[in-house]
Amino acid sequence: MRFFVIGGSGFIGSAVCRQLQERGHELVGLARSDASVAKLAAIGIQPLRGALGDIEVLGEAARAADGIVQISTGGNLGNAAKNAEAALSSSDTLLKAIAGTDKPYIYTCGTGLWSDTGTIDPERVVTEDDPETVPYFYTHIGEIYRRMLAAAEHSRAIVIHPAMVYGRTGGPIGPITRMFDGVRKHGVVFVAPEDNAYTYVHVDDLADLYVRVLENSNARGSYFAAADDTVTTVDVAKAVSVAVGQSGDVVAVDHVALRRLNGRASEMDFWLNCRASGNKARAELGWTPAHPSVVADLCALPQPLDPNLVYPGR
Repeated sequence: MRFFVIGGSGFIGSAVCRQLQERGHELVGLARSDASVAKLAAIGIQPLRGALGDIEVLGEAARAADGIVQISTGGNLGNAAKNAEAALSSSDTLLKAIAGTDKPYIYTCGTGLWSDTGTIDPERVVTEDDPETVPYFYTHIGEIYRRMLAAAEHSRAIVIHPAMVYGRTGGPIGPITRMFDGVRKHGVVFVAPEDNAYTYVHVDDLADLYVRVLENSNARGSYFAAADDTVTTVDVAKAVSVAVGQSGDVVAVDHVALRRLNGRASEMDFWLNCRASGNKARAELGWTPAHPSVVADLCALPQPLDPNLVYPGR
């Protein structure tokens, strides 16, 4: 089959594309820059120059493909609101392209759409049936999610919600990357004294879920990509310390100091909970995460480790 991919050159996207190619699928990838064009072409993906705001380009590519995989949603926390209009209009365009067909359209937004799952109970684990609690800066993502669920009543509209993603050399977002950024900046791993926890998923297990969804004509609606790997942020920090040769030693500071040293997002890493269940994907799609846990994966990084070569910051 021939799939139109948005975000195929990124950390998650490249893993998804690699597995789709291994299954014999052909890929066309949206490329916003010359660098993306070159990167996609180098890995055997046909580049299509354009951006989320190029509605005609998106619509034509979607109609010509057998399915759509949208991994990039148009920006990070810093520019989410700025790109909201393009994100909404592009998703609507892609939904129109699959209307009246059996083509799948996968949209991606993380389990962070449920914000702090531990507001009432720190041990609470959310599922796809729980109402989302969308952070204010992702209001448009919540609207797209609701439109996708409505479309799933009569088409193959699917939303995959990755938990915190790790594996290989890492990606440019999330607590692990911010911890490595702290090491690169200060030479040590800082922690705040909390017991909060996140659920994680290895990037290759995540990619396997995308493939299963695309190849299963019954898949539709919402799926959490969450392995049985809920870990406290402090334990992840200790694993990062092991990875950089510091034997699990961390430096405890209060929240004010952590924000001053590593930024607001790093402080939030140590008080938010995001615990999610991947049981629906297991039951309906036979998804079975097989990679080592996030702690085991970090502790197994090759030594001596150059922290500049893993989990790159933006």
